[in-house]
Amino acid sequence: MKPTTQINNSPKAFLVEHQKRQEELEKLRSLNETTSAWLAQQERTADLADKSALAEISRLQVMCKLLPNRIADREEALALFEDELFELCRRHVSLELGPRCRALLDQTRQSVRRELSSHISDSLELDQAVEASSAVREIVSVEFSVTVKLEHLRGAAGYAADLFEAEKQIAALERKFVAPATPPAPERLEQKRAASATP
Repeated sequence: MKPTTQINNSPKAFLVEHQKRQEELEKLRSLNETTSAWLAQQERTADLADKSALAEISRLQVMCKLLPNRIADREEALALFEDELFELCRRHVSLELGPRCRALLDQTRQSVRRELSSHISDSLELDQAVEASSAVREIVSVEFSVTVKLEHLRGAAGYAADLFEAEKQIAALERKFVAPATPPAPERLEQKRAASATP
């Protein structure tokens, strides 16, 4: 069966869709169990002279024949969908989260190095101090959770959920450790304009 997924190309959107499909599959499984049990009871106890009872048995027999095929079809579709989700997560790490982590780590290392260089002259000790800093260790921890492939431990949905949480952590770390460029104060802008206008 070829997947026909028509949703946003993001792990979060895929995660929502995966939950919907999983719930649909669980409902079919539950219906199959309930229908099988009800059919077994009707076959044992129904009045065979009652046309409505016989019609109900016929309906249940049809349901019991169709539901396993429907469940197998949904299971196959869900497996293909999870393959798509794994691939999307890997691309998201490769193209988005991984580069953001590396850029953040490089900037933070440079910032910490500048702060510590006035106190530590030995280059090896300085390198060790930078790596041991709380800022660098915090980012390294998030980078590890993003780039080390542990998807087999959590499944496709768990992996996507982990990446979604990691992306929020990365955004928080970017706000924490990467200071935005400070725009010039209004009075400085006026001074620059005045200076440029002076012949």
